[in-house]
Amino acid sequence: MALISTNSLRPSSAPASTSSKTLWTIRHNLQIVLGSILLCMFCGFYMYNHFSTTYTRWTRWANEQNVHHIFANNSTQAAITQLHHASLNITLVEPTSGEQVEATTESTEKHQWEQEQERRQKNLRKQCASLGLQTNITEDWLKKYKGNLGHILVSDKHQAMYCYVPKVSCTNWKEVFLVMNGVTTKEQVKKYSLRTVHSKTSSAKWRLNRLSTNEILHRLKTYKKFILVRNPFSRSLSTYRDKFEKDTPLSRSFRNGYGNKIHLNYGNHVELAGKKPPAGGYDVTFQEFIKYIGDHKKVKFNGGPTEHWIPMFDLCNPCAVQYDIIGHLETLALDTKNILEQIGGLPYMDLVVGQSPHGTNSSKNKTLSKYFHQLTEEDIEGIRWRYEKDFKIFGYSNERVPID
Repeated sequence: MALISTNSLRPSSAPASTSSKTLWTIRHNLQIVLGSILLCMFCGFYMYNHFSTTYTRWTRWANEQNVHHIFANNSTQAAITQLHHASLNITLVEPTSGEQVEATTESTEKHQWEQEQERRQKNLRKQCASLGLQTNITEDWLKKYKGNLGHILVSDKHQAMYCYVPKVSCTNWKEVFLVMNGVTTKEQVKKYSLRTVHSKTSSAKWRLNRLSTNEILHRLKTYKKFILVRNPFSRSLSTYRDKFEKDTPLSRSFRNGYGNKIHLNYGNHVELAGKKPPAGGYDVTFQEFIKYIGDHKKVKFNGGPTEHWIPMFDLCNPCAVQYDIIGHLETLALDTKNILEQIGGLPYMDLVVGQSPHGTNSSKNKTLSKYFHQLTEEDIEGIRWRYEKDFKIFGYSNERVPID
């Protein structure tokens, strides 16, 4: 709105004659009245606009508080019904309730997880093809390699198959399969010792390699198959810390069985040759262990009978088995939730997530950096060579050495 110029309100010079003076006075008074009216209209419009905006904001805030109160004290449907009967000046936009927001978040999370699974599957197919590896299991394949399927556990009840990899939450998942196969209860399995869990699964009849050829082929075609893997860098460190640093009966057996050989052959301790090792075995350094598993010349000998540092590819045959779900330890909680959801095992979620009594925290950057600083480039190259297929097929970078 245009304002009247102050010059137009300024009185002009008074006329000389009486009649002219009267006309001047009338015009002057009219100008004052008109200016006052326009000024009042401007002030009125400004005040109306200001108070209208303030009132609208206050009303919206009050309605929002009312909406929150309604949803906090009623179910979703009851709250929406109550709002429809209320005289609230609001527009209800879905989703409004906490339940709906949570459902939307879960839907988005599910979609992102499916996209990540597709990315992992696509990479696996690409790498298997580039390496010229067989991408299905036939009767002829089983005649040669049936024994390689011993790490795959089967649950007929849930129509699920899982390939376990040591140092990738395998103890917890073994507990799940013990419960799903009716060996024990969920409450009882939590009381099992580590040795009991492993011994019961090792002797179980529901390992895939103990089934007939036809039974294997049928389950491979119809059951949900999944695998959990881990960055080979952190897996090698976790193996070392669990088997050679801890002071447990199992770690002492590893130090005596493997540690003495590693310490003598890869630690340059020629002065110890021929001497009797200490009762608990020699202390093995991380560098000695890495030199041991990365030795190109003695790969078969150094692999030994232990599954703990055998490549994940050799344990689970991912190209031939064609797993439906590829889980990563780095996304364990989300992968576990979706796996259990698909096989009807959500009640066992707490057996896997949040349960890590045998963990070594070897995936933490600070821990990785501390140990990998002890290695030379040649040592790290040994890890790359040893786990070459694991890096490629499961999508881990062998260039991102965990050193800050």
